[in-house]
Amino acid sequence: MSILPTTPASGPSDERTRTNVKNLLRLWFSVDAPVTPRAYRDSGFFLIVVKYAVDAGLIMMMTGKTWHPWDYLSPLAASRAQLPEGLIIALVVLSLPFMWIGATMSARRAVNAGLSAGLGLTLFFIPLINYLAMLAFCVLPEQHHALQRREQVSMEPGLRAALLGVGIATLMGVVLLLISVFLLNGYGMGLFVGTPFLMGVLSAFIFNRTSLRGMHESVGVACTAVVIGGGALLLFALEGFVCLVMAAPLALAMAALGGVLGRALAQRSTSQVAALVLMSTSLPVFMGMERAASAPAVHSVVTEMDIAAPPERVWPFVVGHSELPPPTEWFFRLGIAYPVHSTTYGEGVGATRHCTFSTGPLVEEITAWEPGRLLRFKAISQPAPMKELTPYNIEPPHLDGYVRSRTGEFRLTRLSDGNTRLTGTTEYESSLGPDGYWSLWSDALVSAVHRRVFQHIATLSTKAP
Repeated sequence: MSILPTTPASGPSDERTRTNVKNLLRLWFSVDAPVTPRAYRDSGFFLIVVKYAVDAGLIMMMTGKTWHPWDYLSPLAASRAQLPEGLIIALVVLSLPFMWIGATMSARRAVNAGLSAGLGLTLFFIPLINYLAMLAFCVLPEQHHALQRREQVSMEPGLRAALLGVGIATLMGVVLLLISVFLLNGYGMGLFVGTPFLMGVLSAFIFNRTSLRGMHESVGVACTAVVIGGGALLLFALEGFVCLVMAAPLALAMAALGGVLGRALAQRSTSQVAALVLMSTSLPVFMGMERAASAPAVHSVVTEMDIAAPPERVWPFVVGHSELPPPTEWFFRLGIAYPVHSTTYGEGVGATRHCTFSTGPLVEEITAWEPGRLLRFKAISQPAPMKELTPYNIEPPHLDGYVRSRTGEFRLTRLSDGNTRLTGTTEYESSLGPDGYWSLWSDALVSAVHRRVFQHIATLSTKAP
């Protein structure tokens, strides 16, 4: 198998070897070396074998388990429950150079085939689709202009700079996520604000370093870095689609601000590189300090609904109710946990209430029982807040304990016309930061859960004899 044409035998053997190695490293790690179908195909098969050997060897050595080639159809996190956390981090870190090679070679192979670099880059980060795209890149023929100019740069300078900036920022983002989530067990400001901001600064700085480019283009590169970074998290099965969509507005806004700063830094002297180094090394320190000083924020969500039935008719359906109809709300269909049915075992204080959600049971202990007036309870155990929308079976750490229900109550008030005002209150705590951003999502979702249950109780109450 020959990945690159060998240097003609016109010099000593060691010189030819050094030249061939240099050409190979340029093919893999640069952003300007053209990529032919043969180079893409041979490099791909060779690196797949190397990566499988490294991963399988580590897993066998650390756990005694056998890692099969087809396990990559559900990569890494598919077996998270069976792999030590330190091993997961090691496997992701070892995957970073392979990700760089695959992403940049896919972009250059797309250009070599007459397609856009952006298309090649995007397809590489779409789980499962990326396998089909890579097979296609192995056989797509070169365009005529690429055959004529193979010795020349295959991309415009601006595109090369953008690709380099996006690639380095993406690698930085993945490393910072590993530090924040797996080493520090934190989902805070450092991750959702600092990381996309730094990715924006870094990508825009690299994009503008050799030649100052427009503000719109710089911000676009910064935002692209965050989007591609999200694709990398999907590719590594570290996160699901729903969480990434929820984080996107904040992350893209911070990336855009970072892009403005990165472009400004690039206009100044080379000493500004020190500012980038300082930001990059300070952010993990900030993450650690934030995690050590953070305490869960407590929120209370109150929802009301008037029901055309007296409290004594509504009360039995507050205590327990039949299965709810399938949800119609788009966010529930995408995996956010929604209530299915509720049953109370026993009566009075100390009874147990089981509210089954789409992700599992929420078990609560009754702390106040006033028939026709008040039902109050505290959470004992609860299910995951969502099931991530992803091709893989993953359970990101944020699904375990970062948003937890504390207490809740149903209060029934008799209105002047004899009907009932049903008031529901849920108190929950959240360890996601910034709290002001994430509470917008969580408050709205808790309120949606209230409304779904209230509507079902109202339907049952009005139909009851």
